[in-house]
Amino acid sequence: MSDSDSVSTDGAESTGAFQTLVIRAWMETGHERRFRARLIVPSEPGDAGSTLITSTPEDVIVAVRDWLATIQAEEGSPQSPPRDDQEL
Repeated sequence: MSDSDSVSTDGAESTGAFQTLVIRAWMETGHERRFRARLIVPSEPGDAGSTLITSTPEDVIVAVRDWLATIQAEEGSPQSPPRDDQEL
């Protein structure tokens, strides 16, 4: 294991390359669609990163899936297996 590698609490090794996604969700009053969420992906120091603001939980799920797919692609990981509600 190299200096940049680490071991998680379950004993699995990681590359040390970590990503962060912050999700803030709340309900607003006075709107027909009350749900709101802000997803923030910080980037390099000094860079604003990217922010998505949405009014549907479905958009949050899509954004999280896209973010996870990006991490897997960057690390050269295989695609995730299909979910239970997806066909093989």
